[in-house]
Amino acid sequence: MKILLLLWLVLANACTICLVAQPAEDANRIQPWSKNPRYWQYKGQPVLLLGGSTDDNLFQIPDLKEHLDEIQKAGGNYIRNTMSDRKDKGFEVYPFKQQPDGKYNLEQWNDEYWLRFENMLQWTGERDIIVQIEVWDRFDYSRDNCQPHPYHPKNNVNYTYEQSGFVEHYSDHPGANKQPFFFTTYKQRNNRVVLKYQQRFLYKMLSHSLRMTRNQCLRKIIQHESPARSHTSVSSLPVSAILALAFRFDRPSWALEHYGLAWSTYLGGASSSEEARDVCVDRDGNVIVVGGTASTDFPTTPGAYDRMYNAGSSDVFVAKFHPSGQLLWATYLGGPNHERAYAVEVE
Repeated sequence: MKILLLLWLVLANACTICLVAQPAEDANRIQPWSKNPRYWQYKGQPVLLLGGSTDDNLFQIPDLKEHLDEIQKAGGNYIRNTMSDRKDKGFEVYPFKQQPDGKYNLEQWNDEYWLRFENMLQWTGERDIIVQIEVWDRFDYSRDNCQPHPYHPKNNVNYTYEQSGFVEHYSDHPGANKQPFFFTTYKQRNNRVVLKYQQRFLYKMLSHSLRMTRNQCLRKIIQHESPARSHTSVSSLPVSAILALAFRFDRPSWALEHYGLAWSTYLGGASSSEEARDVCVDRDGNVIVVGGTASTDFPTTPGAYDRMYNAGSSDVFVAKFHPSGQLLWATYLGGPNHERAYAVEVE
């Protein structure tokens, strides 16, 4: 019996996430006020979010710690952070690794960029400051800021003008929304060449910002109550992990209505005794699935730890998928008895 796995993802002109350094299922998290959803509540009480900062991409500024102390001292409890990287003050860095020839590889990360982001999350958590994250800034991709950017076809090794559909200059004001970078999703212009790198960036960002909660949230989504049944297993519910857990909507049905299908696949062999029991997402957005199988033809991969079924009533299986949906590796694990994996966790 093959198991159907799906992954949902959304991209929009403005993608905003609010984070606090607490488990997402904690009742104390930031959320709409239960008595009036036009207002926020935090730690069970209505709260006024106050903040003011010297820049919008705070994670990049060199004196961030001191600035957060100033905000806290003044009574602030909130910051807005864009993932902006335009080099208008000299200290900003891009998220991608630059090669010796000056071009960027969109499949390799610049560790310094992500270390700065990680530090901001840690330091705001220590000060109990709520963070609003905006993923892309329109000003980074228009006029002069667009020219040196790694997403510009002339600056990367991953695609050309023709492949991406981009042109050399975008001279309109960012507010005109003429930049096709923001219209790549399948319901817009279906630009799969660029979309996969945007998705990869989003996975990476969430792997840092939600690393303490993403797998717990994912399991909550998988096991949510629905009108049709009291328990929904991985084998029947789409793996709607990434954005559903990011935005923390309590009803995954909202996610299924508004998110686009990134990929779907079957996984399994011929046996009817086969079940996925848990799933998680690693730092790079790879999806790891575990469970049990009695299939002798389960699709293991070359070089796997164990490619042969071990003759018991069930073997553990472990499979890892690339964020794009490609099966990276899969293996059996077990002996002559009944073995099945019920949980998985990654660092």
